[in-house]
Amino acid sequence: MDLKGARVLVTGGSRRVGRAIVEAVAQRQAEVIIHCHSSAEHAHEMARALRSRGVMAEVIQADIAQLNEVDNLINQIGNVDVLVNNASVFPRTPLPELTGATWDTTLNTNLRGPAFLATRLGLQMKENGQGVIINITDCGVQRPYRNYFPYLVSKAGLEMATRALAVELAPEVRVVAIASGTVLPAENSGEELIKLLSAKPLLQKIGEPRNIAQAVLFAIENDFLTGTTITVDGGTSLR
Repeated sequence: MDLKGARVLVTGGSRRVGRAIVEAVAQRQAEVIIHCHSSAEHAHEMARALRSRGVMAEVIQADIAQLNEVDNLINQIGNVDVLVNNASVFPRTPLPELTGATWDTTLNTNLRGPAFLATRLGLQMKENGQGVIINITDCGVQRPYRNYFPYLVSKAGLEMATRALAVELAPEVRVVAIASGTVLPAENSGEELIKLLSAKPLLQKIGEPRNIAQAVLFAIENDFLTGTTITVDGGTSLR
């Protein structure tokens, strides 16, 4: 798909990896819809900066864990050509600390919300004759790590949703997952943790948000790609 003039919705698009994805599609002259939940200030700041450069940009605020808010979001934005399901939560959850509330929040935010958003927008895309859906997942789906059980389950589910929706929505709509390794440490990460994370990938370094954004562009623009997962993790999953 040619991104010039395309309408692109990026969930969680105001910060970190989402921000890099928004910048990447904006550079391709797409019209950008920046979704946010609790980062409205960052989202509006980014939209103003993009508009000052001649990019059409708008902000939509919603809690995608709530299905009524997903419906409201869709009603407000209308049709889009590309959906990037990037928004997610990443709660550290040792098994003895697992609660129903943590499970529900994680699965609703990372799987149910994105799946319903992809389904409803995907059906609109199919009716319009074309569209692309990108789901951001995690390389840990292939090689699980400790203390993030509900998070990893949610991302595994999103990879299956990618394949199932690719079948359901073909041939008009393509659906691709991008499985990310560590590309941006948590803001409170200490030097010791960063050194540990850097040692895991075969490439011996942490990635950058632009690495995921580059993969998103590739998946959108390659018109013979659907129902698959592109892993961008520096070789972590081969360890």
